[in-house]
Amino acid sequence: MKAVILAGGKSSRMGHNKALISLNGKPIAQYIVDTLQQIFPQVYISGEAFTAPAIVRNIPDSDPDKGPMGGICASLTYLKEDAFFAPCDMPFLSKGIVKEVLAKSVKRTLSVVRCAGKVYPTVGVYPYVVLPALQQALAANKLKMVAFLSENQVHYINLPEHYAPFLQNINTPEALTQAQQFIEKELNH
Repeated sequence: MKAVILAGGKSSRMGHNKALISLNGKPIAQYIVDTLQQIFPQVYISGEAFTAPAIVRNIPDSDPDKGPMGGICASLTYLKEDAFFAPCDMPFLSKGIVKEVLAKSVKRTLSVVRCAGKVYPTVGVYPYVVLPALQQALAANKLKMVAFLSENQVHYINLPEHYAPFLQNINTPEALTQAQQFIEKELNH
């Protein structure tokens, strides 16, 4: 299985490219690249938003205005196989969480993370067989990931609540400040 980092989108709440924002001296997307490269034989970046190291391949968005769903669809079309997905703005996603998701995913079934009552539709395994449903949703301009999940068979991977801080997205300046504080706290332990 391959891994894909979703790095398309407009970063409208942040005001500039989230993937490239520096967190403790490193672009936030690089944290995810580093984690995923320890687990997967090949890591891809979906979208033009992040210039990755040469060992990470890029999958261009077929339609950059279609959000994460467009990136997942383009990636499955390109890869022609099941893939693990993670967003570019989740720098604390740990190797342990990824391995737990892989161990608890169900073959040929969309398997996404749920933690502390919140669903993370861009963290999980999307099987290749879900591609026609994604294409249909995109054609109808139904881009809400949670709505897509509610209309399709999904296996929710329930993670313990103590994983919640590691699943935080950095998509606002306030979230970036909280992430920096989280890193400083972790470094001081």
